[in-house]
Amino acid sequence: MNNIVKKQNSETSIKRLAAQSALYSSAKNFLAAQFVFSVPVAVLIAFVALTLDKELFGLPKTDIAWFVGLSSGMSFLLIELYLNPVMNYKKETAAKIQQYFDSDVLGIPMCNITYGKPLDQEIVEVWAEESFTSGTPKEEFTNWYRVEVDALPMEVARIICQRANCWWDEDLRRRYNKMIRVVGIALFVVILIIVLALDCTITIILGLIVPLILPFVSVASKVIQENLEAITRLASMREAINDVWQRILTNVATNEELIGFANTIQAGIYNNRRNNPLVFDWIHRRSKRKHEDTTSATTASYVAEYRRSRAS
Repeated sequence: MNNIVKKQNSETSIKRLAAQSALYSSAKNFLAAQFVFSVPVAVLIAFVALTLDKELFGLPKTDIAWFVGLSSGMSFLLIELYLNPVMNYKKETAAKIQQYFDSDVLGIPMCNITYGKPLDQEIVEVWAEESFTSGTPKEEFTNWYRVEVDALPMEVARIICQRANCWWDEDLRRRYNKMIRVVGIALFVVILIIVLALDCTITIILGLIVPLILPFVSVASKVIQENLEAITRLASMREAINDVWQRILTNVATNEELIGFANTIQAGIYNNRRNNPLVFDWIHRRSKRKHEDTTSATTASYVAEYRRSRAS
C-alpha cells in the first residue's frame, strides 16, 4: 500500500544513508577530540603540575601554573574556534542528507525555507564512497524503517516511521547523558584522589586544578543541557503523534490533516538532527540491537492495532 520499503532500499537511498553516516562519524571525531582535551589531558597535566610542586620522584620544585593557565585557555580556544565550527558544519550537512532520504522515502516535500538550499550531489557521492571504502557494508543501511509498515497506507505508515525516529533519538540521548555524568563523576574522583594523596593546598587547587577541569565542565554541561532540551522536544513530538494516532484509529483524521501534521513533525525532526549534540558511534552500536527489537515490536503492534480498527 506504500513504497517505503522499496524506496528505502534503492541505490540512491543507500548512498544517502551511507553519506550521512560517514559525515556524522567524521563530526564525532571532533567531539572526541574535545573530550580528550577535557579529560585525560587535563588529568595528566594536573598530575605533572602537582608532582613538580611537591618535588616527587626527586624532581626539582617547579611552578608551572602559567602553563596550566595557558593550556586551559588554548584548549578552550581550540574547541570554540575550530573543533565546534567544523563539527557543526558536518553535522548540519549530514542532517540535510538524511532529510533527503526521508523526503523521498516518506513522501515529504522538500522546502528550501525549512531545509535550506539543496546540496550538491557530489557531497553525497564523496561521503558515501568514504563510508563504503571504510568497510561499512551496504547491508548496514537496508531496511532503515521497519518492513511491517509496507502494508499500511502511506499517510499512516509515515506517522509510525516518524514516531520511531523520535523515540529512538530520545532514548539514545537519555543514555548519553547518563554516560557523561558517569565520566564527570569519575574525573572528579580521580582528581580528588590526587589532591588528597599529595596533600594539596587551596592555592594549588584553585591555581592548578580548577582551570584544568573547566574545559570538561564547559563541554559536558553544554552537551547535557542541549540533550535535555532535545529530549523535551522529542517527547513533545512523540506525544503529539500519539494523539494523532488515536484520531487515526477512530477514523477521524483526514488524509490532508495527516499530510500537514507529518510535514510539521518532519521539520521538527530535521531541526533536532542539525542542532542536537552528537552521540558517539559506540554508544549507538551498543544500544542498536535493543532499539531495533523494540521498534520492531512496537511497529508490529501499531500495524495490528490499525488493522483491528479497520476491521471493526
